Amino acid sequence: MKKLKWFLINLQIWIACFDYTITFFVIPVLLLPTFMGFPLGILKYVNVNFVLPSLLGLIFLGYVLVSIVAIFENQFHTILTISRVTNWTKWRRPCLIFHYVLVFLGVSSFIFFVPEQEGAVQRALQRIPCLPSYVFDRTLYVFAEQSAYHITLFSIFNILVSVEVFILMKLLVQNVREQMKDRRMSTKTYKLQKKLFIALAIQSFLPLTLIVIPCIYTLIMVIFEYYNQAYSSVALIMGSLHGIISTLVMLFIHHPYREAMRMSFFGKNGLGIRRNTVLISSVVPT
Repeated sequence: MKKLKWFLINLQIWIACFDYTITFFVIPVLLLPTFMGFPLGILKYVNVNFVLPSLLGLIFLGYVLVSIVAIFENQFHTILTISRVTNWTKWRRPCLIFHYVLVFLGVSSFIFFVPEQEGAVQRALQRIPCLPSYVFDRTLYVFAEQSAYHITLFSIFNILVSVEVFILMKLLVQNVREQMKDRRMSTKTYKLQKKLFIALAIQSFLPLTLIVIPCIYTLIMVIFEYYNQAYSSVALIMGSLHGIISTLVMLFIHHPYREAMRMSFFGKNGLGIRRNTVLISSVVPT
């Protein structure tokens, strides 16, 4: 659990970076199906280009996905006994670093597709009929006029992450079962590993749905050239809830974090008084 907590902290750090970027610094309003939008966050008051912090938010999102892979890889490595993969130890860190570098280079390549803004904005506006009047009062930015490269890269990376998590989960379950079968793992340890595995799965996939659904919606809108600003706003709001939901899930399913949070509010003395009160009230007759 000592090593695992650092992977969980790493995940929460990237989640916090992603959420602060999206919900405070940028607050993007996307005009799908075009890759055009404008910011409502604090950065608009300091004349920062909307494109650069948005790309930074995408990098943070990619790091969130890589951190989820790292959590399951750490659990797999902790109980690793399968002979054909014992050599994985020397490759695990370079492979993890490669994932982070891959995300950075992949998202950074998007900057080469940012067009000259004045002409690109006019062409993008022609693709969306009946825009609300407030849109024309904003400074609009276009990320790209062609979306094939972005969608392809996004799809490949998500498939890669999904396959890796699936393989790690399968090997993790297989390894635990083999140790139970060979009596190299006690029943108590098995139950603890099972409980931890379920907790990690819930913590990873439940909040992740708040990211996956908006991403799927974005892909559908871009592919089918459909515009609905209300749906786009709902998708962004859903994505912005990822951080708080992830934090709440972590507190509810991991007892040590829940106890630490309780201690921060009540302290040791508060908890002691609370327990003593319950004990006395249950012993003293009424």
